[in-house]
Amino acid sequence: MKDSNDILFYDEDGLFFEFSNFYPLPVKIDGAFWLTSEHFYQAQKFINDSSKEKIRLAKTAEEAYLLGNNLQESRVDNWENRRVQIMERAVYEKFSQHDFLKEKLLETGELLIKENSPTDSFWGIGSDGLGKNVLGRILMDIRNKFKNLEEAKQSVKPKWMCIEDSVEIPTEYGKMFFNVYMDHKGKEHLAIISGNIDVDEHVLVRIHSECITGDVFKSSKCDCGIQLDRAFKFIGEETQKGKGGIILYMRDEGRGIGLGNKLRAYKFQQQGFDTIDANKIIQTPVDDRNYVLPSQILKSLGINKVRLITNNPLKIKDLENEGIEVKRVKINSSVTPFNKDYLSVKNNIMGHNIGIDY
Repeated sequence: MKDSNDILFYDEDGLFFEFSNFYPLPVKIDGAFWLTSEHFYQAQKFINDSSKEKIRLAKTAEEAYLLGNNLQESRVDNWENRRVQIMERAVYEKFSQHDFLKEKLLETGELLIKENSPTDSFWGIGSDGLGKNVLGRILMDIRNKFKNLEEAKQSVKPKWMCIEDSVEIPTEYGKMFFNVYMDHKGKEHLAIISGNIDVDEHVLVRIHSECITGDVFKSSKCDCGIQLDRAFKFIGEETQKGKGGIILYMRDEGRGIGLGNKLRAYKFQQQGFDTIDANKIIQTPVDDRNYVLPSQILKSLGINKVRLITNNPLKIKDLENEGIEVKRVKINSSVTPFNKDYLSVKNNIMGHNIGIDY
């Protein structure tokens, strides 16, 4: 049902038409520019790049919508199960890339946001006002994420305290200095430094979230341990060239939801649910991390330019939002029968740019 205080969007002449995917505002995703978030969303229905490009070049959101629904070309499987995650990404990118839009979203406070579509009872509220309003819920979730990021920025101590002096430890990839940092919640993180760090250059950096099952026990369900080992190898090779690098080991187990919740999600994955749906079943975020803390550590070391070892575009964006200049260094993953679905979700739904070693 509608309330006089609800934020309603749909019509072009409405006060909140900017919230609509049809609002003419460009968005950059995976290195390509899309005239609207609707263009990107509709294009993801198709397998062939030629079909996607046809939609990307559509002159209006309306034209992109019609192409997405009428093109008689090969479409992706299980679209009904994937469409919400695709929409979440499209909308997040749109709002995160345009500050005025993010501010307008935050200004809605705690008010309900509803797509006032008279014909769509899935994305909107439908003619009777009782529709699922999935798009409105996505906007409210993104609003909460932006709020949490702002609160994190305010709560982080302006200066980090190194608990102990740097301790040199020999590793498989050479001697490295281990530095312990404590965040504003009392959680300890590591900055592992190798070789000579030239802060005037782009420093090779890996920001790695703790994964005890993959990093320590070499689980085959994920690629975390593989990526950590390869990052150490990259930095070891950089050190041998007379340079150096840093691994920030952040205590964000399970993408921030904790070890217990991660293992509970694993149980549902064993029943056939993917990573995203399993997290939703146990009512935890798909990714509860932010990169304010690692940005603070880098800045405390005098580093404002990095070559970041990552496949995650959101990690790059968050660092850039904190004033860190980023160049990406790709890191490949190895596919196994146990992690292929996990890697597929990261690559196709969460937007990671993963290179695969078979």
